[in-house]
Amino acid sequence: INNSLKGQWSGEVGWSEIGYEVAAGLYTFKWNYSKDGSGASGSDCVWIDRIVLPPNSYAINITTDDVPDWTIGVPYMQQLAATGGQGTLTWIDKYSNLTGTGLSLSTSGQLSGNPSSSGPITFTAEVTDESSGIGQKQFNFTINDIVSITTETLPNGVKGEGYSYQLEASGGTGTLSWVDKFGDLSGKGLTLSPAGLISGVPTTEEVIIFTATVSDEPGSSDEKQLSITVEASYICGNVNEDENINLGDILYLISYVYLDPPGPEPVPWESGDINSADGSINLTDILWLISYVYGDPPGPDPDCN
Repeated sequence: INNSLKGQWSGEVGWSEIGYEVAAGLYTFKWNYSKDGSGASGSDCVWIDRIVLPPNSYAINITTDDVPDWTIGVPYMQQLAATGGQGTLTWIDKYSNLTGTGLSLSTSGQLSGNPSSSGPITFTAEVTDESSGIGQKQFNFTINDIVSITTETLPNGVKGEGYSYQLEASGGTGTLSWVDKFGDLSGKGLTLSPAGLISGVPTTEEVIIFTATVSDEPGSSDEKQLSITVEASYICGNVNEDENINLGDILYLISYVYLDPPGPEPVPWESGDINSADGSINLTDILWLISYVYGDPPGPDPDCN
């Protein structure tokens, strides 16, 4: 075996069974018969019968544990692997379970294609070698729907106060990653984390419009334009902080504008600049507030900015 002598016999020898331990691997087995120069008589030869090689010495073992889940419409490619066997290994989808899924298994063991429908897939990979050895394994994986942002609207924020809201999405495969596509939240006191959490302290009183983009591990993505209305941290016209606009606010504002010394300042000061036209608090703001509270019909809403 591999040029190592294991046994030899001479003369007239009857039938016997001989065996040797051989581990899995590649070997050269050789039987050699030679004759000396003496005369021949009878059956001058040797018989060798019933050669039995150890079973499974080249057993094929599929070593790929599983194949990853994926997303519909995203190109898929996964190489299956096996050990053992003799010569070239050839793969097939044994029961043709991949037919109609957009995926196929090549003879070299590559699972690839563009998944055409979502849902679970089960198939049996079979691999054979040149000596008809066989290995097979069942694989189960799922094709998911494309990722889609499901958040429709965002709650309002208040300038100078903490804000936190989690964006939501459906579909996709694996971990979802979020980005503020055009950086529109930058400079506004807010950020969008990779996990989809909008948080921070708004620094401006405005409607912030931004585009959220989410993508999954295979590469499916979705984007949506969203907006956050950041309001003032006060009620315009509610100068005395009782959260109502009424006669008390009118008298409070008159006291501030006309008393000597002036009455207390509106809290915050901006809440008393009702018309937001001249950056000051004066008779015009008082008249606007009177019209809003007592006009019939009521005057326009206070318009602090």
